[in-house]
Amino acid sequence: METPRRNLSAAIFVVIVLLMSPDMERAQAPPPECYYLSGTFSGLCVWSSKCAAKCRNEPSKQRPGQHYDGGVCMDIPSRCWCSEPCCPCKKASTATMPYGGQGDGARAHD
Repeated sequence: METPRRNLSAAIFVVIVLLMSPDMERAQAPPPECYYLSGTFSGLCVWSSKCAAKCRNEPSKQRPGQHYDGGVCMDIPSRCWCSEPCCPCKKASTATMPYGGQGDGARAHD
């Protein structure tokens, strides 16, 4: 009695996998965000909305001819960090990572 049940369970599993495979879309994660210290924001960063507005008018170091997508206040003391999707297209040698690092920018989350 156990064998037919196992065969049925295995058959149902195979059918489900076959039905799902061709039509399933692959969920793609958005590109990771990179952060660059704002070159135009001055003073202590208290409101991320003001930081974001300033960054949207600041030219991007990674994407020539474009501006940053936004910005956020972080670090201690709080500073304005401009954000944009991480781009392997061009390396910016003057980018700074939050929390004291140096490099091409900082990834927000992995």
